[in-house]
Amino acid sequence: MKKITLLLVLFFTTQLFSNEFNITNALQEAKKLNRPIFYIVASSSCPHCHKYISGAIVKNADKLKKDYVVATCDIGKGEQVFSPIPFSGTVPTTYLLLPNGKLAAQPIVGEIDAATLSELLEQFSNYFKNKYKSTRR
Repeated sequence: MKKITLLLVLFFTTQLFSNEFNITNALQEAKKLNRPIFYIVASSSCPHCHKYISGAIVKNADKLKKDYVVATCDIGKGEQVFSPIPFSGTVPTTYLLLPNGKLAAQPIVGEIDAATLSELLEQFSNYFKNKYKSTRR
């Protein structure tokens, strides 16, 4: 069972850091689906980033898939952070963006646990649905 879990975590981490989740693609998809963007700035060589992704992110993967468009930036590979948003240089940093790319909340700097992330995702999903989804059909 541990091997299967490890393989799933490695697969998800690899997919998360793939180009299909870049901010350009995420913006297009978010506009099309009218969903917020969950944008992670991380480094593939950062142990804190891997811990955050394999813990909090993986445990909240269903919620993320359902209500968000996920995008990543791997600064360890030289990728540039989406320029309109503030970045302090700390990884991981997580942003909640509106479908138009504007910052919707204060960035989450550093790693947080799965329960805290779950609560934040739920609160923001409800806020987004009430404020944006009901007015844009």
